[in-house]
Amino acid sequence: LGWWQSLRRAVEASGPCTIKLAQWASSRPDLFSERVTRLFAPVVDSVSVHSTAATERVLRREFGPRWAESIALAPGAPLGSGCIAQVHRATLLDA
Repeated sequence: LGWWQSLRRAVEASGPCTIKLAQWASSRPDLFSERVTRLFAPVVDSVSVHSTAATERVLRREFGPRWAESIALAPGAPLGSGCIAQVHRATLLDA
């Protein structure tokens, strides 16, 4: 099973499009073997969470260097994480 686990790790590291393909494959036992659907099933539920620093870099890029004057990120882990986005609790501040 080592080769198959290496394949899954490679898929997880390859980015959102590849992860979406693996998620789709895991849901299609009519097209793929049971081994393949079981292999990719964890990709549906367990996507790695990126760091708070990475979130802050995206906010800075999208909203400018003064983004923290408008948005207060709540401390703690994200509410959810997927291959395309991550959801954080935050508060919009009065401008």
